[in-house]
Amino acid sequence: MSWPVVIKGRLLGTIFRPLRGFLYGVMGIPPQAGSGDTFVLTGRVDAALERDVMVTPESIRTIQIGVDCGRFGDEAGKVYALHRCELNLRATIQGGEVNGVTVTRRCLVARRQALLTDHANGATAATVHADAGGRYGGGIVDGLKEDLGLRKLFPDGFVVHEVNNDSEPSSEGATSYANIVTHYGPGCWA
Repeated sequence: MSWPVVIKGRLLGTIFRPLRGFLYGVMGIPPQAGSGDTFVLTGRVDAALERDVMVTPESIRTIQIGVDCGRFGDEAGKVYALHRCELNLRATIQGGEVNGVTVTRRCLVARRQALLTDHANGATAATVHADAGGRYGGGIVDGLKEDLGLRKLFPDGFVVHEVNNDSEPSSEGATSYANIVTHYGPGCWA
């Protein structure tokens, strides 16, 4: 991808080649379909943009949280929340400790804040999808399951899905993956 730099009508050339995380997360440019490791295909993005979104009683009652801590590599951890058919990035967590607070702890705090915010906005049920792939997310999943205070805030249900995005297909074959819950959720997921 060429990123020309033009100053006062003069082409200076390309100064950097951005990473896919920057292109998709910052610029909103989805990865090309069929690139081999594409999680969200361009066609799905286009279809979601064209779809009429209807706010239903279920979408008001239920908050869905997605947590990926991104502890290793060049990616940042993310906490997304879907409530009232609005998907929002609630937190971005950079790797490493900050003032002695681990990435795991910061993810737990961000996830809790997202749940508390939407509880105050009428959510009575919660579904949390936590990426436990790469042998790291177990601390997030365990922290979610142990937070009894949060469970009490959601009398219509509080479910934690441990999603293993880096896992192998199940014995049933290519149509049944351990991470299938990330693709088909109730409500307004694209």
